[in-house]
Amino acid sequence: MPDLVISPPINDTAVYVAGDSNIFFPALVALTSIEKHNANKFDKFMCFDFQNLTPKMSMLLDYYDINFIDTGSLGVMDSIRQMNKMEGWWPLEVYLNWAIPEFLFKKGYRFSIKSDYDVLCVAPYEKDLPKYLSEGQPFSAIATGGPVNEIQSETEIKVKRKLGFPCDHPKAINVGFLINDNSVFSELSLFSKFQELHRIISTQVPRPKLDEQVAASVLLHQISNEAVVYLNERYNMRVRRSPTTGEDFRPDIANIHYITKFKPWKPLSTADVRSCGEAIHPIVPIYRNLWIRHAETLKYCEGFLNVLPFDEYQLLGVVASGTRGVQKAIKKIKVENPK
Repeated sequence: MPDLVISPPINDTAVYVAGDSNIFFPALVALTSIEKHNANKFDKFMCFDFQNLTPKMSMLLDYYDINFIDTGSLGVMDSIRQMNKMEGWWPLEVYLNWAIPEFLFKKGYRFSIKSDYDVLCVAPYEKDLPKYLSEGQPFSAIATGGPVNEIQSETEIKVKRKLGFPCDHPKAINVGFLINDNSVFSELSLFSKFQELHRIISTQVPRPKLDEQVAASVLLHQISNEAVVYLNERYNMRVRRSPTTGEDFRPDIANIHYITKFKPWKPLSTADVRSCGEAIHPIVPIYRNLWIRHAETLKYCEGFLNVLPFDEYQLLGVVASGTRGVQKAIKKIKVENPK
């Protein structure tokens, strides 16, 4: 591995996306969209294995002023390979997100923003986003509902014995967009604690769903009683959600988070659209155009984008297909739950 040089910090806050090399183009879309709406506010980073960095990828990173972090430079991949892979399509490299804050702190960054690769920024952030972080409240994330309730008493005992803190049932969080105080990560060696906590939680039977986020929620809430400040949902608008709008119908969104398997860079069939409707999430395909429209503006990205946005006539068809899916779901509910 060559000696990769990272420029000295220009800003005190870094924004990063990490994973395997499959994230490259979606991550490029995420980081360039953040830059578009928040020009010169954050230093940008992308992290994956250097062995998979092609000359064209390197050129694009340079062109868009994105620093590259090789996973090898973090010195954690051997220990990550010993972790339990999350259920679903997530690779082991997803855990790199919890090692990078300590790395960035050593590079001179007090704060960092962790963004998932499938995020699109569509509006400016508040002028001083790290203002959410204050002493005793070193993290900001989106609350996703009630308390984490999938942790068994035996797991709680193991956590208490191994890590020395209670495994309380804090509020669940989605970490698709997370603001970190890197100094806290470094001071408390949070990555190693996260690894041990995740090992305990992920070996529970039955295994909790999204155990990475369960482990993160437990860990971050144990730093203090109020370690996590909850961001406005506009910073992590998941595509199953319907945003609030004004009288002009413009939704109040800063980031769109393209959760679900229906990623905007993949082809979408009529059956896909109907299935979203049947799941009572007909809005999912509507968010797709915004991602593609931004991706189309990126220079020198030939070969990365292989889908087209819907035109207005197609969008009418998408709404119609989704509506039929919703109607089918409602009919099924009525049959299964007659008055």
